[in-house]
Amino acid sequence: EEQDLQVVPVLMALFLVLMAFVYFLLGGASGGKKKKKLPVTLQDPTVKYSLPLIEKQEISPDTKRFRFSLPSGAHVLGLPVGQHVYLSAKVNNSLVVRAYTPVSSDEDQGWSYSSGFINQDMIRDHLPAPSPEVLVVLCGPPPMIQYACLPNLDKVGHRTENIFSY
Repeated sequence: EEQDLQVVPVLMALFLVLMAFVYFLLGGASGGKKKKKLPVTLQDPTVKYSLPLIEKQEISPDTKRFRFSLPSGAHVLGLPVGQHVYLSAKVNNSLVVRAYTPVSSDEDQGWSYSSGFINQDMIRDHLPAPSPEVLVVLCGPPPMIQYACLPNLDKVGHRTENIFSY
């Protein structure tokens, strides 16, 4: 009987090793799916790629974050974090060239926010339901606030006295 008690831990250890082997054989946490190879934008270092600037954010007086549109939502830049590329643009008829260091990786793929014009569905999806307690604070270009935000907030039912813009 004492020998039977010593066999149980050995059998449990063998079972755990077998289960771990099967788990990794089937692909581990990825469920057996291999990573899909995504199309790379910056394939050739000797080629200049034209990428539209879609967002510019001032971090500090001497630091700005630029967001560029890639050829498709599936594309990745193909440049590791820590590496840099040179951006060139014509500013006041002069060529300006600056180093740009990406701050996102190829794992950060696609645009994860709404796209298109502000409409009632977008407001319903991203804001709390209208009520006397809900305050809506808007910040952005005045034409966007006046012609897109305010009319759609009104259509959804947000009270004018609860909407503030600056």
